[in-house]
Amino acid sequence: MSAGLRHSCAVTGDDLYCWGENSNGELGIDSTTPSSVPIMVPL
Repeated sequence: MSAGLRHSCAVTGDDLYCWGENSNGELGIDSTTPSSVPIMVPL
């Protein structure tokens, strides 16, 4: 698990999930839309 000021990410098996504010694209999902639930990040 990793955390920033307003976002977090976690690895489960071979998958990466992130959630949080995402105002600068911190979640790695080609968007700046925030998410309060974990979103699978393409690797």
